[in-house]
Amino acid sequence: MTTINKKPILNAAAFVLAISAMPQAMAADALAICTSGQPYLYPNGGADIPFNPDQGGLGPLSNAEGVAAVVLAFDAWENLPQSSMTALNKGLLPEDIDISNFGPVLIPDAPDGVSPIVFDETGEIFELLFGPDSGILGFAGPDFGNPDTCELLEGSSFLNGPTFDDAIVAEDRMVHEFGHYINLGHVELNAQVLDFPEGSDDWGPSPNVGTYPFGPPTSIDELNA
Repeated sequence: MTTINKKPILNAAAFVLAISAMPQAMAADALAICTSGQPYLYPNGGADIPFNPDQGGLGPLSNAEGVAAVVLAFDAWENLPQSSMTALNKGLLPEDIDISNFGPVLIPDAPDGVSPIVFDETGEIFELLFGPDSGILGFAGPDFGNPDTCELLEGSSFLNGPTFDDAIVAEDRMVHEFGHYINLGHVELNAQVLDFPEGSDDWGPSPNVGTYPFGPPTSIDELNA
């Protein structure tokens, strides 16, 4: 088995914490590449991609609310017309992950049949990794793959609890991060256009740079469309 890597996400930017000596190729449409032109994929068209939610709360959200938000975020990927994937909740992690025990989860030694979705309830893990008030909402990615079959085995995600004080932002961020979890590159969601005010050079494909080509979203329904 091969350790893939972890990919902490700095809002719209990314950097890689390499935890393997294996040479790795990265592409815009996939985080981990098995061989040239072949990304790592979950088997059987992505049926029953496993995940294991944490036992604690997610900042202001209770554990039950956090788990429900995770399920909804995975549902967003399942419900795409072109998607064949499904996500399967394999049960809560055997222990609550916090500042005292997150190391082996962040950098696992070998596949163990667990794919953690860590709820950093207090934000202490993110403060240790990135510093106070870093603004990092979460990171995710595949952990282990089989280079002989190019199949993914396990993934993980860390979510910064105290930053999940807005339900729309929380759902939006989870959908984004779980795209990384299933080995996709960056995917900008409707709500994320709010990060770029109209007139910004960061918004709008050419020739519409600086404009909202389809008009700015004005409601929660539009944000989640």
